Amino acid sequence: MQQRCGHWSRAGQAILFQHSPALQGGWIERTQPNVPRSPTQRYRLSGKGRRWLKNRDRGE
Repeated sequence: MQQRCGHWSRAGQAILFQHSPALQGGWIERTQPNVPRSPTQRYRLSGKGRRWLKNRDRGE
């Protein structure tokens, strides 16, 4: 997912994703939305991101 978002390094992941257009646009979401700076913070595709990926894979 990092490569698709234009990020290639896990170092500083929180900083990279903090202002990411994908996060702000609702394409990805935090696993701990109330603690954005947590050291265990992860990111995953949101429902919007999964629908886009599914439609893209179908060629729509």
